[in-house]
Amino acid sequence: MTESVSSIKDLKDVDVIFLSCHDHNEGTNNHGLFQMHEFFKKNVKVKSVFASTLGSMYENSIDIFDISHLGEGLKLAQQITPSLSKPLKNHPQSWLNMEKEDYVDCASKVFIENLPNHKFIAIADRGEIDLLVLEAVMKHFKSKLIILSAVNNAWTGFCSFPDEFNCDKFKTEAGCCNPCPAIADRENVAGDFVKNTFSDTREFLERNRDSVLLNVGSSYSLKEAEGSYLFKDVEKCLIPLKNWYTVDDFETLWNTKKENKSKFLENLKNNNKNFHTDKIKFIVMWSAHDIAIKRKGIDYYINCLRILKYLLKFNRFEEVLMIFTCKMGDETAVKTILELGIPVVFTNHISRQNYDFLISASDIYCSTTVSDAGPRTTLEAASAGTPVISFDNCNASDLINENKGALVPTYDVKKYAEEMHRFANYSESERKQISKNLYDDYNRTFDTKALVGKWETFLKKHEV
Repeated sequence: MTESVSSIKDLKDVDVIFLSCHDHNEGTNNHGLFQMHEFFKKNVKVKSVFASTLGSMYENSIDIFDISHLGEGLKLAQQITPSLSKPLKNHPQSWLNMEKEDYVDCASKVFIENLPNHKFIAIADRGEIDLLVLEAVMKHFKSKLIILSAVNNAWTGFCSFPDEFNCDKFKTEAGCCNPCPAIADRENVAGDFVKNTFSDTREFLERNRDSVLLNVGSSYSLKEAEGSYLFKDVEKCLIPLKNWYTVDDFETLWNTKKENKSKFLENLKNNNKNFHTDKIKFIVMWSAHDIAIKRKGIDYYINCLRILKYLLKFNRFEEVLMIFTCKMGDETAVKTILELGIPVVFTNHISRQNYDFLISASDIYCSTTVSDAGPRTTLEAASAGTPVISFDNCNASDLINENKGALVPTYDVKKYAEEMHRFANYSESERKQISKNLYDDYNRTFDTKALVGKWETFLKKHEV
């Protein structure tokens, strides 16, 4: 058993340091970079550690470290993360009160004095640390940077998801400029932020091109990254994040799905007398961090439901139960959904265990995401044997087809509703076969041994 150490500095033979503000997502184990660390820890034959600059939910001094206290009066993230540090510029203990060169020296010195020797630093969001500070740390340790786009795209100036705004400026040398629709409704964001961020990223890459590597999780993201002016010459690897695991036998998975569906409907009946659960035959799940996030496509999904209601001839719509797992940040969307008169459950954020239960209990999982580096939710559904209906601007294009769900041209709500209708009319034997197809292909595509081999080959190739 590996013993704990008094500080991260005392570690020996470290290969990869995963660096982020948090090791959790609002108190849940849904942080993409942390889940990649967990995959490395369990499977990849390298020594990896996770360092949090704002705070940790884990008590661990073996491979998880909270280094937020290194901020000298503030949290370290508040000193080195641009979005967190600038509001505190006038704080008496803020390092930003220094001249820029002195600030970089001071901030990088903290890392240099407190991190162990290592070969790679891995981040998921280039905004986690000031690029000049990161550059100084990389040069001192002669380490390389891996940008993991398991959640966020990294190859644009600021707008992580350009398709959301139908923008291709990230493909041009001029890059992002003002006005930018991505920040039009963001408070406390300077008008020149997008342009400056694009410029800063370009300069960082020009100086460190041979020391930066980009990981993407889907062929859709790879194609978009290859079109980026900033990242066109950066070496890329397509290795998806595997954070969900299937059981070893499909019959076990299928029986669990049936049991979970029955349990869910029984719980719903016992806790809400308004639900006529005896009529419900088909459960559909949709999820997002927040229903208000435009690129998650709730407006398109609502239109899909309107069309589906027509296709089901209204009187059958009570057979379909819709589950929404997300923050309810858009009251208008929630009200519109309720006005459709469909059986619906809103769960807000739930624990990972409950999320697993719901996605297993569902007959299909619907993703209307129009632009994303993932979403991981489609793969999570696939691992549970729950067929996925998705727009094609995401990772579903690498796994889903009509034999395992449906891949729909993005924005085509009529086709999307027709596919939902197709699944609503399947017999149980047809649903079982679709689930079996997805189970088999997920296990082939996300074979742990194959993914580990890709990572070990990639890291070996680039280590100094």
